[in-house]
Amino acid sequence: ASAVLSCAVLLCCPPRVKISPQRLPRRRRTERFLFTLVAMATALLLAGSALLHALPDWRPAAGAGPHAAQSSSTAAAAVAAAARLYSVKPWQDAGMGSHRAELRLRATGGYGAFAWAHVEWRLPGIAVDARMLRLHAAAGGDGSGEEEEREELPLHVTSIDSESVTLLFEPPARPVPRLHLYYLPFVRTACETGPSRACSTPYKLSSADDKCAADFGARVGDSVCCGQTGTLGDASAKCPARAPTCTGYVAGAAWGQCIADARAVQTGWARRAAALAAAPGWRDSIPRAAVTGFQARTERDSFYPMEVAATAAEVASLRASGRPLMVWPEDRIRPIRMTHTLPLLWVAAGAAPANGSAHPGGG
Repeated sequence: ASAVLSCAVLLCCPPRVKISPQRLPRRRRTERFLFTLVAMATALLLAGSALLHALPDWRPAAGAGPHAAQSSSTAAAAVAAAARLYSVKPWQDAGMGSHRAELRLRATGGYGAFAWAHVEWRLPGIAVDARMLRLHAAAGGDGSGEEEEREELPLHVTSIDSESVTLLFEPPARPVPRLHLYYLPFVRTACETGPSRACSTPYKLSSADDKCAADFGARVGDSVCCGQTGTLGDASAKCPARAPTCTGYVAGAAWGQCIADARAVQTGWARRAAALAAAPGWRDSIPRAAVTGFQARTERDSFYPMEVAATAAEVASLRASGRPLMVWPEDRIRPIRMTHTLPLLWVAAGAAPANGSAHPGGG
């Protein structure tokens, strides 16, 4: 500030002398002129240095270059696509879980026996198992999430982790507007006593091994299995397609066990699906279902945006910038929930400048 003030004073009020210039020798006039010029130049340099130190660092981070800029652009495009995919659409059956992917299958001349899909769900570090997945054909509706699921479709998982899943499935016999892939079936049993660390995860890890009260294909309100009286009150208590028969259920006394019966083995669909997945180029020979959205049952259940995780490849690309320390300031309306990886939102934004500053109490 003092340098800027000195510069302003010299520019507006240059040094004045009381002696007339005509009375000074030529050498004295030259010296005074040079002194004034040097003083003004010094003040300008000091002012420029002060301004440069006050401004944020404009230089690119170490290692940044065309590749880093391209990676940031790719991540930004991924965030923009994710923002369009995530939404909240309530549905009635909470036993199916609070998260699902919506798929659409378009094919000319019929679906055939197989179709496939790749779902990049970007889960926040939740352990996921192939037996947790349930694929349903929606029974029409306007897409609001309230439509009834018509049937469960057999599926075969070729790869699965917390980032994505690739699967084969048997398309419905007739075209349907959409398919719903439920991937985190929910157990609605509260942990009412003891510390929170004693509560087990609410997500089922092996839905095929769950206790049951009805066979595969039963709907809420249908009769329970095994010759017992009563109706099915929760769709999660029915068997999945890969183990469709419930046996040993006793109403009010004991749950049944889901088993793969002779009918399921005779169809041979699972065997043929495994053989197809082992063949080279199988993806090019069958129709692919496109992901049109990820839906949460309520706002509270939604993973977007702070629990939509970046992939390992995206995090590695960010680390390749060479920065030893990266900082992401975040608005208080978006609580930081993941501590093991980065949200996709941060990877797209890039790290804050090296000499950025925080303002405590700011909005």
